[in-house]
Amino acid sequence: MTANILRQPDDSVHVTARILLVDDHPVVRNGLRLMLKEYPEFEVVGEAENCDEALQKVSLLRPDLVLMDINLGNTEKDGIYTTRQIVAAHVGTQVIIISMAKEKSDIRNAIEAGAVGYLLKDIKGPELARALKTVLDGGSAMSPDVSREVLREFTDMLTRGHPTHEPREALSEKEREVLSLLCQGKNNRDIGSCLFITEKTVKSHITSILRKLGVKDRTQAVIKAITDKMVEI
Repeated sequence: MTANILRQPDDSVHVTARILLVDDHPVVRNGLRLMLKEYPEFEVVGEAENCDEALQKVSLLRPDLVLMDINLGNTEKDGIYTTRQIVAAHVGTQVIIISMAKEKSDIRNAIEAGAVGYLLKDIKGPELARALKTVLDGGSAMSPDVSREVLREFTDMLTRGHPTHEPREALSEKEREVLSLLCQGKNNRDIGSCLFITEKTVKSHITSILRKLGVKDRTQAVIKAITDKMVEI
């Protein structure tokens, strides 16, 4: 299945990323490792099979990305719980869920926990590489079935007349423009080009947007912006 990337990255841009694989099945971890071995811009620096091991490895290895399964053999310390712990404690590490599960509750919980992507395990190597590059470049990535579930839930909310909640502090005109471009899946570089401002200024606006909306990351900001009808879609 082809991943539905929210923004098409520039394949000519090479990045280097340290990746931790978290899955309770060794065969899955091995498959991901072999897949990523084809791409020199990625380095798998470690593996973990449960929550405690994952948290230890993240603290020790400081990976850029964590590919996280939801089911880790522990119903209390599952991938969602582990994601939440990593995001809270390690600002420089981003988590992408990679799972067979595509239920709305799993997707919603993953996003609320701070995951920046949600991919299904039937993803192919080239699409996985593109998804990782997109996330590293400031975007988000979801597999097609996941995107459909998210959009369907957004549509249901809007159809039901989901109430509009203004942010705790009003966004400036420029912040609303940045937020609108975020909802289109654009990364910091693209936003800067569209608005004729530097990437540093874009990051400053995003930091302010997150604070005013009371959310943890740009993915949650996009969800809030759409569900609360703060931007046109």
